[in-house]
Amino acid sequence: MVYSTILIRLVVTADIEMTRVLDIHQCTVAVYSNYTVIHSLCFYTNKTEYGLYGSEKGTPFSLPMEDGVIVGFHGRAGQYVDAIGVYVKTMQQEVWFPKLENKMKAIVPRGPGPWGEHGGKEWDDEVFSGIWELHLHVGDSMIHAIHVLHESRDGKPVWSQKHPGAGGDKINTVIFYYY
Repeated sequence: MVYSTILIRLVVTADIEMTRVLDIHQCTVAVYSNYTVIHSLCFYTNKTEYGLYGSEKGTPFSLPMEDGVIVGFHGRAGQYVDAIGVYVKTMQQEVWFPKLENKMKAIVPRGPGPWGEHGGKEWDDEVFSGIWELHLHVGDSMIHAIHVLHESRDGKPVWSQKHPGAGGDKINTVIFYYY
């Protein structure tokens, strides 16, 4: 008897209840207290728009997004948030189903950015299975700090370190649905 392996290629596009970030726009970088820092962020998702947080003054930039889910943040911070970048897992995944083998091939997240200035210390919260919330600490019309609530490997909520740590008299929450 002769056995042959047949590979079936299936492209799966998830359409479940989760927040997909479609665009991060109205971002600006400007000088504050002799530091060039992130002044504003605005998140546009498939469910709602979050922001504008901070002020729109300064040099504009945007974080290029494809239809996907943010699974991590990275950037640079000193006294303030100097630069920000994201890890994105695209919603379209390629899955291979060999008839005689049980293997899956998934697209690995990419990490665009960080966008902003080159000052401050580099930080990277890595890639997680999901992001639950992002807290933006805003004061003096600019972003002072970011704090991320992510899903740990055992499925529990865990707070990242706050970057850079202090400042901001108002906390704005961006809700991400994880899966």
